[in-house]
Amino acid sequence: MKIVVITGIFPPDIGGPATHASSLSTELRARGHDVAVVAATDAARMIRERNLMRVPRRWPWPVRFVAVVLWLVWHRRRYDVIYATGMGAEAVAGAKLARRPVIVKVVGDPAWERGRRMTLTDEGFDQFQQRSSAGLRLRAMRWLRSWTVKRADVVVAPSDYLRRIANAWAPGEVDVRVVPNGVVVPKMSARRSDSAPGDLHAVWVGRLVSHKHVDVLVEAVRQTTGVTLDLIGDGPERSVLEGLADHPNVAGRVRLLGAQEHGDVLTRIAQADVLVSSSSYEGLPHVAIEALVCGTPVVTTPAGGVTEAVTHGVDGLVVDASTPEAFVDAFTRLREDPALLPRLKEGAKKTGEAWRFDHCADTIEALLYEVTRSPARAVFVGKTQLFEPPGPDVERKFKLLSKHLRGISLNTGPVGVRRVGGILTVSFPVVRPGALGGLIFYTFSPPLALGIAASRDGTVIVCQSPYEATGVILLRNLLFFRRPRVLVELHGDWVTAPRLYGSGARRFVAPLTDRVCVWTLRRADRVRVVSEVLAARAREVGYTGGIDRYVTFSDFGVFMDRPTVAPPHEPKVIFVGVLERYKAVDVLLDAWKEVTDRVPEARLVIVGDGSLRHALRERVEAEGLGSSVEFRDPMPREELCSAIDEAVCLVLPSRSEGLPRIVLEAMARGRPVIAAAVGGMAELIDHGVSGYLVAPEDVLGLADDIVRLIDDYERASTMGAAARSRAEERSPVAEYEAGVERLTKWIRGDSAIDRP
Repeated sequence: MKIVVITGIFPPDIGGPATHASSLSTELRARGHDVAVVAATDAARMIRERNLMRVPRRWPWPVRFVAVVLWLVWHRRRYDVIYATGMGAEAVAGAKLARRPVIVKVVGDPAWERGRRMTLTDEGFDQFQQRSSAGLRLRAMRWLRSWTVKRADVVVAPSDYLRRIANAWAPGEVDVRVVPNGVVVPKMSARRSDSAPGDLHAVWVGRLVSHKHVDVLVEAVRQTTGVTLDLIGDGPERSVLEGLADHPNVAGRVRLLGAQEHGDVLTRIAQADVLVSSSSYEGLPHVAIEALVCGTPVVTTPAGGVTEAVTHGVDGLVVDASTPEAFVDAFTRLREDPALLPRLKEGAKKTGEAWRFDHCADTIEALLYEVTRSPARAVFVGKTQLFEPPGPDVERKFKLLSKHLRGISLNTGPVGVRRVGGILTVSFPVVRPGALGGLIFYTFSPPLALGIAASRDGTVIVCQSPYEATGVILLRNLLFFRRPRVLVELHGDWVTAPRLYGSGARRFVAPLTDRVCVWTLRRADRVRVVSEVLAARAREVGYTGGIDRYVTFSDFGVFMDRPTVAPPHEPKVIFVGVLERYKAVDVLLDAWKEVTDRVPEARLVIVGDGSLRHALRERVEAEGLGSSVEFRDPMPREELCSAIDEAVCLVLPSRSEGLPRIVLEAMARGRPVIAAAVGGMAELIDHGVSGYLVAPEDVLGLADDIVRLIDDYERASTMGAAARSRAEERSPVAEYEAGVERLTKWIRGDSAIDRP
């Protein structure tokens, strides 16, 4: 593989990014890759060496930006991929123009760092992340930073702390991977300390800038005895620190050693008793990891991601704040407790084993291979209506899909072509009567899907149900070459649709559609189901290929993140779903008459819309149930969350289901669920523990279970707690994304997963 490493600093520059870029370049070359480096330099002119190009830092940023971009475009045949630890905007712009993938490593916030250097802000790092208002220049810097991470193929962060920060720059649009830094284990002579017995020798390494608060360390040394401090590095604060080091109380005990070769730095770290860090901001300081690899404990503030490497009392000490008093206390403990320092040194040695560079290089090499591979491509075919603007769930789902593959979605909605969450959508018209709209979609979507898929070798077609897949597979058989593979999704029992959806006339064609769906399933290359029941159903009709199982996409956060509330003492239950025959709201109303006879104050809330809404309202009024039944329109998730909280339980008496997400959402709110034992209900509900399962159409059984819950507050509370615990075991978004990752592997031919 041919790789370009782009970095803002590179040896002889010192600092974590310089060390990382140098170590990675050396390691990748040792593994047989062709590596070129583009870096900045303090020299006045551009420097060109074999496999190394340096651009002067003193050039104005626009000039430097253009120089790097032009180099990347001009030399695009020399590399397959870009890995940038600095100059991220230049790397991304050049990569896009050269049509090459790019990985950007985030080691901090360039907008904040530039803003501090240019005195455009005096805010701390975390405070800066919370605000968006600022002057024009800072807003431009923020925009450029966010643009950079959004356009990168993958963003790498050395700590989970920085991963969360980078994700916040462009929520839902950034693929951030945590790749911990690594250190090339130095070959050094036997360890020795320069300090006298009973004294403490500390070392600090880095760039002498204000947010490092090195003056705090000098003051801590001034307030103690028997402590010496070596400062290795250079920067704008050096003259200030030299003045502080001349104070009579620290003269000779604080030494400013300037910038040094990396090998010499590691030797000094290994010979010190502790490495110290007083920063108010860090990503994950490379020098802290180097200290651990050298077996040297770290005394540090809890800035940024440093606590992901250093464990207090195990391999170092984490002080409360960047104050002289905090470090005086730490130095005193290390000097006065003879067992503490040896124990921390042993802990640092053990921790350092996990930070060896080969682990880091393995991960980065795998990422480089990943982004250079041809992207997985899919055409999604589903008659589901896509609204304008699309709902937040659709946006999030499509953004997640676009993280892993390049996709085109054929659906219904406002006619046109547009991009939603990174997925290109083509919408067919929604017309009345519905049969005409269906005829248009099922006639024109299969040939369009095949045309798109056949134009790119390896593209697959993902059909939302056997109905969408029938035309696709029929036409595919007419192709003589590039026959795309077809995946058929089962979100429910295909037998249900012609019998319980839409007009009653559909049932007359049900026997034919049943046979057509079975024919289609048997010829699918892969099937994805949402429940074990549907997997078994596919096997029963003769499908013998691979099956994967994962949930429908659901943004579970609003239901899980809010604190749960106790069930109300008012006997209220809620139904949420479309008002169609398969949801069996008529069965619920039959049972509700029995419930109100036994519990007259009981209340039922029906949330949803559908073709039966008017008829159900009329029935409620005709049967005198109007005072106990309330109809509500479909509502946003936040409102639905509150509506569920107002009820004792969710009731779902469906005649057919796949794996309804509303069940998990109600359980997440700490509410038991009473549901008909159809589809995957038994996979979600533990009968008698987190809810009740009743036989379909069992009116009296449904009424009995509703009364049993609304009439016993303790039972409802206990079962609700069990439901919440069951929901906490699940992570629907993570489960869905894991399924998409398996789909991507299957598209690429990496996986033959069968998850019945």
